[in-house]
Amino acid sequence: MSVFTLLPFLLIGGAVFSIAAVSRNGRRTAEARAQRERSYQAALPLPTIALDRQNALALEALDEVCALSGSVAGVFVDMEGYFTRRGWNAGDVFLITGRLAALDLAHQLVTANHPYNPYRYRATPNGVRENMANAGRGANASNINVNQTTEQGDNTFNASFGAGNASTYQDRQGEVRNLHQRLAHQLREDAAQATQAEADVAESYAGNLESALAAPDAEARDVALGRIHRFLLTAGSAFQASQQLLSLLGLPGS
Repeated sequence: MSVFTLLPFLLIGGAVFSIAAVSRNGRRTAEARAQRERSYQAALPLPTIALDRQNALALEALDEVCALSGSVAGVFVDMEGYFTRRGWNAGDVFLITGRLAALDLAHQLVTANHPYNPYRYRATPNGVRENMANAGRGANASNINVNQTTEQGDNTFNASFGAGNASTYQDRQGEVRNLHQRLAHQLREDAAQATQAEADVAESYAGNLESALAAPDAEARDVALGRIHRFLLTAGSAFQASQQLLSLLGLPGS
């Protein structure tokens, strides 16, 4: 039998061997990662936060992730400084951010070398939308509901922020929508006093926000708000009124 006759069989055998090797390596990698996760969790200190505050603290952490990322989903931000300011230990962080992950509001950066990065997080599209719906909370805001639907059913919790008379969830959404519309209008007004380059950007972003609100398209709205936020961080003094409006949404523009 010639080499040419055997060649197809050799190629097929080599392919089967390679697939089997990759499969074994994949299983070993998954097992090693699972073992690292178990070891990591076993070494965590006991949480210091009260369990009945887990949900409220999770929403506060989500608000910080969105503020640092400009409310753009999928942008990883470093939360080390925030965790330090709050005085949370690693067990607290694991408990709070684990709640965000369970609700698909925010996730940690997972690397090949370690199951958890203790500081880098990204908000999901669900997280950005939920945070924007809860924006504007202050002295008059309380009893904010987060509702997530999963394959296992509805996952709902209620968290209280601040004090005073509570507005209904629907009223809060209407208030935030009005702020979005005012922001688009204010951008156009401020653009009239700005340089041509800044005016062009502001007009474009205002149009994007108005189109998203008219659709309505929550994802496009959040993208537009993220772009406006980044623009106002470096915009000139002509946009002070827009920056003040943006701060009412929990996204300070200066």
